[in-house]
Amino acid sequence: MFTGIVTHQSQILEISPIPTGKLIRLAIRGSFPKTAVGDSLSVNGVCSTILEVRGADVLVQYMTETLIRTSIGKWQVGQVCSLEWPITMQTPLGGHMVSGHIDDVGIIRMRPDDSTTSRRLDIGFSNKWRPFLIPKGSVAIDGLSLTVGEVESEWFSVYLIDHTWTHTHFRTFKNGDAVNLEFDQLAKYVVQYAELYAKR
Repeated sequence: MFTGIVTHQSQILEISPIPTGKLIRLAIRGSFPKTAVGDSLSVNGVCSTILEVRGADVLVQYMTETLIRTSIGKWQVGQVCSLEWPITMQTPLGGHMVSGHIDDVGIIRMRPDDSTTSRRLDIGFSNKWRPFLIPKGSVAIDGLSLTVGEVESEWFSVYLIDHTWTHTHFRTFKNGDAVNLEFDQLAKYVVQYAELYAKR
């Protein structure tokens, strides 16, 4: 379980296809928490299991199903990724509860202009997820906990402070880029309960 507060960045060193998916080696920037084989790690919002730790490099594996349902299939060597280690009982809950299980792959519809301080980002998404978004609600984009701005039938917006822009991989976004979306778990439970109750 995560809270959507990115703590580290990494760069993809190697992508190796295997019969069941892909192995990806990441170089982590800066010092990071003690990490062992079998530990979980959020990589651009995807809950990943560490298979190997070698100095500042870690190796993770993704199955074919994960490649299909996330943006991982589009990742390239050299790409920057944002990381978060799982929360503990001592971890401040700075964002919202994030599982690392991706609901949808969104598309960047507008990249903020680097020359301005207004950093609004529009994300296209599948309309079936519309019930789980409300203005000022929470959403995880590539693992980052963000506050929803405007919401339309097939897109929503978020506004980024400078710290988020400079300390995450968001600064590398281009129009048309794919991003991992995880909608608020509480909203999903409430909507499901309401739908089941309406059928009674």
